[in-house]
Amino acid sequence: MRYKENSGELEARRAQALETAFQMFAQSSIEAVNMADIARASGMGMATLYRYFSVKRRLVIELGTLKWRQYAHDVEQRRQAANGDGMTAIDEFGFYLDCYVDLLDHQPDLLRFNANFDQYIRHEKAPVEELRDYYDSVGYFAAAFDRIYARAQTDHTLRLDVPKKEMFFSSLYALLAISQKYAAGLIYPPDNSFDCRHALVTQRDLLLSWVRA
Repeated sequence: MRYKENSGELEARRAQALETAFQMFAQSSIEAVNMADIARASGMGMATLYRYFSVKRRLVIELGTLKWRQYAHDVEQRRQAANGDGMTAIDEFGFYLDCYVDLLDHQPDLLRFNANFDQYIRHEKAPVEELRDYYDSVGYFAAAFDRIYARAQTDHTLRLDVPKKEMFFSSLYALLAISQKYAAGLIYPPDNSFDCRHALVTQRDLLLSWVRA
């Protein structure tokens, strides 16, 4: 009689494949890793992997969605523990800037994966419909900035002469891009004495000073 995996075992193996793929994608370009590589590293057959993910692009998008959803949940828990709703606009803005320093300190693989993800999705020209869940997961941070900017209309701790969208892309979005570069070690010319964390903290402080009313 052929053995059949129960739903719990199937989900565990699926999660294993995703985590294995994440580690591989964080260390190399996503294009350089194929489904056979993931199956072999996960200890499963190709047929099993394709049963979970019909094409590589869907695996990549689901992984990006999962990782950012998990991180957004973690950040929101920390925000609530710090009484985020009671913060001034500038203080909550600083809280989110600190999240990128935290990522460089504790989750550089997520930063490296995200840089590779952006390149891969652009190269693949993934349809918008396939990216809806991913956009929803990363949208947490844009929604947080909307909340901060709205609060600044009342407490005036954040400058309001810069349009909201421009401020978002020039601050939180820009610091994410810089932190990804540092996590990947993309410093030219190469300099082993360069302190990425110190540089990122300095850039955080500059941005905080720039947005302060």
